[in-house]
Amino acid sequence: MYQFVVQQIVSPAFYARHISRLFRLLHDTGERRIEMGPPGAALSIIYDWPGHHPLLCILANETMAAVFETLGCRDVSTEQLQCVSQGAKDCRCQVRWAV
Repeated sequence: MYQFVVQQIVSPAFYARHISRLFRLLHDTGERRIEMGPPGAALSIIYDWPGHHPLLCILANETMAAVFETLGCRDVSTEQLQCVSQGAKDCRCQVRWAV
């Protein structure tokens, strides 16, 4: 029973629901959300972030990958789809893992 409860609480979906609050613990500006996709995929979006820097963007994505691994996801990979530093309106990163 406890395993079921922990899997429901400590999951990529739970992380996605709370990412904006976690992001604000580290940053004074900007917004972040994670949209869950089909099983084994999610899209991270960071926007309205005047403090953006390409290295911080990479760090946010790598941290997200590490969190997904900590949550038990296997074979986690990320792909930067667009970035403010390349002229996009927001930063988007696709994260995938084995299901």
